[in-house]
Amino acid sequence: MSVDDRLRAGLAANAGSVHPAGEARLDAVRRRHRRRRALVAGGVAVAVLVVGGGAVLGWLQTGQGDGGSRGDVAVEPTSTVTSHAVIPPSNWRKVVTREQLVAAGADRAFLAENIGSAQRLPVLLALSGDVFSQSGRYAGGWSGGDAGTVSYDDLGRLVLTSSSPGCTGCVFTLHWRIEAGKLHLSDATGALDPIDRLFYLGTWRSADG
Repeated sequence: MSVDDRLRAGLAANAGSVHPAGEARLDAVRRRHRRRRALVAGGVAVAVLVVGGGAVLGWLQTGQGDGGSRGDVAVEPTSTVTSHAVIPPSNWRKVVTREQLVAAGADRAFLAENIGSAQRLPVLLALSGDVFSQSGRYAGGWSGGDAGTVSYDDLGRLVLTSSSPGCTGCVFTLHWRIEAGKLHLSDATGALDPIDRLFYLGTWRSADG
């Protein structure tokens, strides 16, 4: 093969290996959500053990929980020596829909792995002191999706640092407030990709009994 032919072959191979930025981000998110296979026991166990409430177990089993007034009881932040509030040990639930995932750019492989043929994906966020776990009723049943440490920055913003395989050290810095039994989370830095926004941001309802 001549030098010119080798150069052309190399350029063609390089061109075939380039992925659009959006696809690369989706690949990163896909890797993060694949780590739930290593968190099946730990993620769900942490979620149940945070307060041991029956409503949490009901939510894990059915994706619906109690649904009554107990889930709407306000959980007020508590003050700390750092002069800002923190989120007390608690469990929070929300639902991610297939329509939202498609709008966020999820491809068929991601949908098949994470939601299967379902239209709704119940998600549980458990916060206990300095650790958190996120689990969901994925295509294969309830399993962990993420886990790591909880901290707060000087502005009192919630900082979740993942320790899960596939995204060890990933940091989510979030504005938060608890109001009337609901936890409201928003992106404080604008760094979250569209799919991570679905799994972390928005309004979470109390899953504690």
